Amino acid sequence: MYNKALQYQIAVMQSYADGNTVQFKKNCIDAAWDGYLDLFPGNHSFNWFDNHYRVKPVIRESVGYRRFLVRSSDPDRVYMSYLLEGDDPSHVTDLSTFVRWIDTDWQYHEYEE
Repeated sequence: MYNKALQYQIAVMQSYADGNTVQFKKNCIDAAWDGYLDLFPGNHSFNWFDNHYRVKPVIRESVGYRRFLVRSSDPDRVYMSYLLEGDDPSHVTDLSTFVRWIDTDWQYHEYEE
């Protein structure tokens, strides 16, 4: 177990030395990966007891989507659904249950790899 942890620590530190951005978070379950070692110029020490470290993942852009409202069989209920970019919008607007678009433009959500 310690061997794998040590290999991971060395890989993270080597990646930082190679110029990659390294993120850190406090050793608690609900901490976010919002810290960057680059924020502390000149401080290149790693504190593996108090922090977790990782190489900042590559941000990828997801497929675009547009949300819309549709009526259910119950006339008092309306549900939200979505259309993925590349699908034909007329498949949605031609539905007899189509109410309206929520988004006027395509929405994109970034996620970490």
